[in-house]
This record gives sequence, C-alpha cells and structure tokens, in this order.
Amino acid sequence: MNNIQNNFMLMYRNLKKVGGLEIATKMYINETIWPQPSYKSTIIRVLNADIEQIAFAQNIEAAEKINGFVAEKTHNMITEVIDADSIDSGTTMILVNCIYFKGEWLYTFNKSLTFTGNFFVDNTNTVPVDFMTIKSKFSYGYISEFESMVVSLPYKNSDMTMLLVLPRNKTGLPYVISKMSDFDWSTVDKNMRVVNVNVTMPKFNITFDSHIDSILKNMGMKEIFDPKKACLDRILSSQVKSTNIYVDTVIHKAVIRVDEEGTVAAAVTVIMTRSMEPTLVFNRPFLFMLRAGPTILFIGQFTGDQPPTFNDPDDWVTSPIPNVGIQSILKKN
Repeated sequence: MNNIQNNFMLMYRNLKKVGGLEIATKMYINETIWPQPSYKSTIIRVLNADIEQIAFAQNIEAAEKINGFVAEKTHNMITEVIDADSIDSGTTMILVNCIYFKGEWLYTFNKSLTFTGNFFVDNTNTVPVDFMTIKSKFSYGYISEFESMVVSLPYKNSDMTMLLVLPRNKTGLPYVISKMSDFDWSTVDKNMRVVNVNVTMPKFNITFDSHIDSILKNMGMKEIFDPKKACLDRILSSQVKSTNIYVDTVIHKAVIRVDEEGTVAAAVTVIMTRSMEPTLVFNRPFLFMLRAGPTILFIGQFTGDQPPTFNDPDDWVTSPIPNVGIQSILKKN
C-alpha cells in the first residue's frame, strides 16, 4: 500500500509541474462525523487535498459550495457537477478532483486554411464539420496491431501532447477500442519518429457527463459499492459509532475544446514508421488522448455526432476515463 501511495504521490507532484495544467482536490466531510487523523493526513499528503466539514443536511447550500469550487478550479468550463437531490444527511463524504488544462499548440493551425468538409460517420454517410490543416514536423508512427496511424501534437511551454489515433478503415475505431486494454501505451513514443506530416483534423468541442459506477464495477471494484462489504468504517474516528460506510456513486464530467490555437481541457506489438511524408486526414471516427508525458489524462473519440460527446461510459470499461470534476460520494447505511 505504501508503494502505491508513494507512486501516486510522485505522479501527482510531477503533473502539478506541467505547464498549463492545474489540479485541485478537495474533500467535503459531514460535519456530524470525525475522520481518523491518520486518514486525514494521508489524504492531505497523497492527494494534496483540502478538507472541509460541511452540513450535508442543508443540501442546497452544500451543492452550491461544491459547484462553486469546481467552477473556480475549472475556470468556469464546468459550473455544475452535482445537484442538491444527490446530497442528504446520510452523505458522509464527497471527494472532488478537478483537472484543468489550457494549452497553445507549439505549431498553430492557420485559421485561413480552415474549411468545411465531409466527415464519414460510417462507410457511406457523412456530416459537415470544420477542418483545420497544418504541415509541420510531428512524431508519427503506425500501430500494426490497431491498423492505425498515430501522430502526436505538442503544446507550447508544456510536456502535454495530444495523441491522435486514425484507423485505416472508416469503421475501424470500434476495433481499436476493443484492443486498447492489451496495448502498452507508454511504449508508443519509443517507436515514433519526427517527420514532416500533413495533418487535417476537425475542430471539436466535447462534453462528458455521467455516473461511472458501472465502469468501476466492471473493472472489479464492486465491494466498495456494497454497504455490507465495503468496510470503509476505519476512515472514521473511534469516537464515532460504527456505521456501514460505502461508495454511493462516482460522477465524472469533462469538457474539452480543440481549435486552431490549441486545447482548453506484453504481447509483441510492432509499431512501424514509414519513410515517405505521411498525410493524415481525420475525416472518419478517430481516437484522441491528452497526455502529460506518458500519463493519459483525457481520452475520447470523435465520431462526427452533432453535438459531439464522449462515448457511452460502458464502452470504456478497460480504458482510462476523462478526469475533470470527479466526485466520490460516500454514504452510510
């Protein structure tokens, strides 16, 4: 457990040094209970979190306070993440984590070259979208396991990059997603090389808002949602009468905007590169990842939907999850 905590703490501290990236964590605790001092110190040390006791019985005021914190830390990109009806006197704790990123492309897209074109939602049907285009030196590769080309777009004054995965076939994205859990994404950069690349991709504005309890349960985290099996009572002080503490729900909300200026938000695998100057036209469903070094902070797909959204959370059971405005709501039974 100490190794897990230390590794997480190191990753968290490194992320806070990334240019353009802001991370904030806060724990709201019911004013009627007292957490173990050791638990409080761990939350502060590992998550660098603020802790505040709050009257959850006054649910409207509590929701306003939490949403105000989220709005402040996300620069008003997310202004509401929880509603008053989800809070009551039985709420024990709410853990909120916010990640905000605003970055300018290292190589900006020329707005005068932006055009409206057809985006294939399947083999034959298209929808009109605004495409931006650029030719510059980018890290590029080909993942044979996914039958996909990959290109990494860097941001100015930051370790952040956007990794784009473009399947060769118009309907190839579901196949890529089905193979994601078997692939070590930390090895991608080692097998890419910097070449001149022509990139044409859509501008997009994507919102994700969902309860992700089912994702966590499918990943094996079932007992923490069960009042009889969660065994989270040890986070409370010994002065508090034992109650069945469990996770009631987990909510994720994310917003990401991408335009010409930037972004506001061991099986053997062979990755081959090509010697010719590649051209990537993202005119069919593709995958995107916002990364800080090898750490994936956001992941989603653009499918041409109007308006575009992150896909159904149940489809991301084995994949990283968008991570802006996260809440874990603990209840007592």
